[in-house]
Amino acid sequence: MTSINTFTPSQLISSDKWYAVFGNGDEVTRVPLICWALGSEHEIDNGVVVKSKTTIHGMLSDENGEIISAKLLPDFISYDFDIGNYEIEAETLN
Repeated sequence: MTSINTFTPSQLISSDKWYAVFGNGDEVTRVPLICWALGSEHEIDNGVVVKSKTTIHGMLSDENGEIISAKLLPDFISYDFDIGNYEIEAETLN
């Protein structure tokens, strides 16, 4: 029995400052997203769709320039947002 997951995007959304996080043992890597994609995720078993749902995936560009879902890649852990470093003056909090 062979089971695979596929993702078919239908709408693209900006992903400025978002990263996909991958881990393999002690090594963790953050890769910037190209965009978010709203679409259909399918689980296919022996050529038959056994499960389908609408979901959002962070999309990356691979070494060949292909746009791919980060979530479906090996060692995917999570998504991460870079809020940067902001200084807040104490006076503004009162």
